[in-house]
Amino acid sequence: MSSTTIGIMPGELTSQTITLNLSYHRKMRVWLGELPPLEYPVVDSVERTLKAIKSQIDNRKYAAVEMFIPKGGRAIYGLLGAQFQPELSQEILVKVAVSGTATQQQDWLLASRLDRTYMGLPSEYCHSVLSGSLTAAEILGSGLLHINCAAYGEVSSSPRIFNQLASTIVKLLASNIQSVLDSEITAIVEANF
Repeated sequence: MSSTTIGIMPGELTSQTITLNLSYHRKMRVWLGELPPLEYPVVDSVERTLKAIKSQIDNRKYAAVEMFIPKGGRAIYGLLGAQFQPELSQEILVKVAVSGTATQQQDWLLASRLDRTYMGLPSEYCHSVLSGSLTAAEILGSGLLHINCAAYGEVSSSPRIFNQLASTIVKLLASNIQSVLDSEITAIVEANF
């Protein structure tokens, strides 16, 4: 397990990248307060507006999760990131940015030794992401949840992993990023995977 904290200034939110080795040889990387460098061209978006409670969050938050799960002779992989901007309204807009299929290959991702990994979110996964993030209305409250950071494996990704990643992201965005512990992150992930 390793944790890196980046650029702490008085009065600023803490940005950190945490790498965890979980049970059953699973690996996870979490970004809190920032997103990994995976900006991809957006060709479409899927949106849903829901009635929501008033958000108790007072500033913009960022979080991303990368998960690598070995399963016998294969692996399951995905990376998803989002930002949440609270608003004084009675609804939340969940917006999922969809990439084209031809995105740039990435060799620094957890699954890159076993699979071709690409930045972006192909349309085949966007509805699973939307479905997994619908708890945001109760958990995050009113505002804009913009899911615009993703990476996938050519063989190792599936709609299910992206549904689980979206659910995990919502819970991480609701956590207190400045004081979240590795054990709390592990508990959130264990509940979803």
